[in-house]
Amino acid sequence: MTAPKLRLLGRDESGSTAMEFAIIALPLFTFMFGGMDLAYQAYATAVLQGTVNTAARKATLENASATTLETFVKGQLSQIAKPADITVQSAAFEQYSKIGKPEKLTTDVNSNGSYDKLGPDCFIDDNLNNAYDTSSQGRNGIGDAEDIVRYQVTVSYKRLTPLAKMVGMDDPVTIGRGAFLRSEPYAGVVDPPVKCGV
Repeated sequence: MTAPKLRLLGRDESGSTAMEFAIIALPLFTFMFGGMDLAYQAYATAVLQGTVNTAARKATLENASATTLETFVKGQLSQIAKPADITVQSAAFEQYSKIGKPEKLTTDVNSNGSYDKLGPDCFIDDNLNNAYDTSSQGRNGIGDAEDIVRYQVTVSYKRLTPLAKMVGMDDPVTIGRGAFLRSEPYAGVVDPPVKCGV
């Protein structure tokens, strides 16, 4: 090559745009696809919370059933995840003050403040499982009139792009939401039974 041609080659800028794009493409696409995944997660969380609120409200009505509510939730969330990836849990409590607390002792034979089966100590079986619970998780299902219903839904779905894994995001994504509401007073309240020595 002659000297003038070498000088022209040194000043030649053709192809520089392609090189500059190649340098910024990876970070650009990482941020773009990561942003899309985070935006979709925010959307999925908003849809999930709205569905949980509606389902919890429906659970407090007189003609509600756990099966109908589960079908409703899975139908609403089917665009986000397959029905197999949606978990629905409901529990009923007699009072807000009993959530997460031990069942109340009615008889404490040795006065030690804890349940003794051999005592026999007696307790109010709030969740009707025939066993003393130190942290009541409520009765399964949607309860009865005037019960507090805790409705929880968990959804797992695959990320939109495989790039999310490259930046350390979980795949699949698992999101969960819950709601508490009191059932309408459509019938008489049934008090839980007292159990002794079980």
